[in-house]
Amino acid sequence: MSKKEIKSIIESVQIITVVQYNDYLKKSSKEIHDVFSYNLRPADNVYPEVNLREFCNSFIADDLEWCDECDIEEYKQKYEHDRVMALKTIDYKVKNVVVHINYPVTNPACFKFNCENISVTYGMVLYLYTYAYQLMYKLEDEECGPTPNIPGMINRGKSDGQFGIWGYDIGDLVYNGSSLIHVCDDTVVCYFSCDS
Repeated sequence: MSKKEIKSIIESVQIITVVQYNDYLKKSSKEIHDVFSYNLRPADNVYPEVNLREFCNSFIADDLEWCDECDIEEYKQKYEHDRVMALKTIDYKVKNVVVHINYPVTNPACFKFNCENISVTYGMVLYLYTYAYQLMYKLEDEECGPTPNIPGMINRGKSDGQFGIWGYDIGDLVYNGSSLIHVCDDTVVCYFSCDS
């Protein structure tokens, strides 16, 4: 995918309501669970710092010295599975990718990207999800200013913005391997779970 194509997709992003998100889900014809086993984070670099190809290459394990020798093969298999899935095209003609983020927020964040005439891969869906996470934090900070930590704690206080982010800065979050992708006519609706 060219830089121009990914720029066009990123620039198409719209905030949508939870009602609109639920309307897409009503059209779901296929569910795909737990696509990746990964160790990626919502704070990982995406557009414009990193293109889609570089993001998908981050699924490749370069250095596994940190894990027990008995687990190295298992980790290599997981990385290989994730790398293959990142490059795999979703089976349907996709025009939109809809992202649903519900942690750590009071009000879920839903974003829609226009992907018409582009082959959408699973890696691209996670790339857009990661971009949306970063956009959510950016919009919240622009609306409310930086949110200080809870007095006496290292946890982020709750912000008063449209999403009501609480508890964690984006750098504290990691994808945990639980995910759900719905194929809904010409739209992919996705959710990737995070832990702190």
